[in-house]
Amino acid sequence: MQKNKFLDIGAGNNGVDPVEQLFDCLLGLTKPEISVLLRILKYPDECCQELARAEGKDRSVIQKILKCLFDKGWIEREEGERGRLTYRTLPAHRMREMLLRRIEETRLHMIDVVNRAFP
Repeated sequence: MQKNKFLDIGAGNNGVDPVEQLFDCLLGLTKPEISVLLRILKYPDECCQELARAEGKDRSVIQKILKCLFDKGWIEREEGERGRLTYRTLPAHRMREMLLRRIEETRLHMIDVVNRAFP
């Protein structure tokens, strides 16, 4: 299991990971979804059972979270030996594109809100 160096950027305000803050603010993910997504970022290619053990949750709960993350387009799954599914995030350049696009959409929306509220 190789740790992804992408996340080694230090803790943000009050000891909260700045990537966690980003996912919370921009993506509208639940805390459990964020936790699993961060786990997949740090340790790609884990299976559902490994994720469940690491998260301290039942496998069925993790399966539902993985389905949500997959349906929202934030993770990919790959079938390996004997049908074993493993999970990883999108490639870094695609994650970056999607996050920057979401930041820009949010920025434009907030400007519109301010302009309407304070004409």
